[in-house]
Amino acid sequence: MFRKIAAVYPLSRLRLLVWFTGGEAKEYDMSRLVNEVPAFAPLADEELFSQVKVDAGGYGISWNDRIDLACNELFDNGCEVDILEREKARLLADVARSRKGIGLSQGAAGEASGASQPVIARMETGSVAPQLDTILKVLGPLGKTLHVVDLDEITR
Repeated sequence: MFRKIAAVYPLSRLRLLVWFTGGEAKEYDMSRLVNEVPAFAPLADEELFSQVKVDAGGYGISWNDRIDLACNELFDNGCEVDILEREKARLLADVARSRKGIGLSQGAAGEASGASQPVIARMETGSVAPQLDTILKVLGPLGKTLHVVDLDEITR
C-alpha cells in the first residue's frame, strides 16, 4: 500500500517533515543516507537539501533528476510526529506560564479578558480545546499574542 505524500518541509540537520494524505506527519532523518549512500551525498549541501519537493502524484519526493525517495520509505522509516497535539500543549502551557509570570490569578485574567475563571482553568489544563478568539482574548491582558513561526524552530 502506498502512503501518498501531501507536503514535505526541509528541517535543519538533514531532517524532513513529511505530511501524508490523511493527516499523518513523520520526521525522516536523511543523515544516514547522506553519509552512507554516495547517491545522497550531494544533499549535505543545505541549499540543495532545501529544494526538496513532492513528486507528481505524491508517491515520492525528489531534489533533482538523480536524487529521490519513495513515499513508503519515508512513511515506514520516519518517526511519527503529532505536531497538532504538541503545539497545542505548548501554547496552553505558555498561556499559563505568562499569566503566572505577571502575577495574575485565573480570576483576574478572566476579568481582564472577558473569559470566566473556569474557562481559563480548563484552557490551561488542556481539558478543552479553546477557540482561537478565546486564546487571543486571554493573551491580550497578558501582553502576549500569537505568532506564526517556522516549523524548524519548533522541531529542533
